[in-house]
Amino acid sequence: MACTTDSAAPTLDTVAALPMLLLTAVWALEAVNANECKFVCISTGAAIGISVGSAALATLFIASATTGNDRIADCRRAQQQPNWRLQRTGRYILDVNAIAEARAREASESR
Repeated sequence: MACTTDSAAPTLDTVAALPMLLLTAVWALEAVNANECKFVCISTGAAIGISVGSAALATLFIASATTGNDRIADCRRAQQQPNWRLQRTGRYILDVNAIAEARAREASESR
């Protein structure tokens, strides 16, 4: 089975999510206190937009880290137990092919 047990990529995704979460909090606070102009003078709408954008990026990084760690765990299990077969499940959040296959299966079963 060709897979990796190196956790560098999921670790980097986790590390990348942390500043995004911090930016989300900072800009959310700026949006609440936009009239006081403490951090930087910016409109409430812009602060909210930046906060939402950084939250979206943090969510993407966390989803990628979770998926990567799941795949690494499956790879390690497959290497330790040679008879174990990889069963792709819905937990692979970013696995577009698996999502498409599941939707096609559901559509054919409902006919």
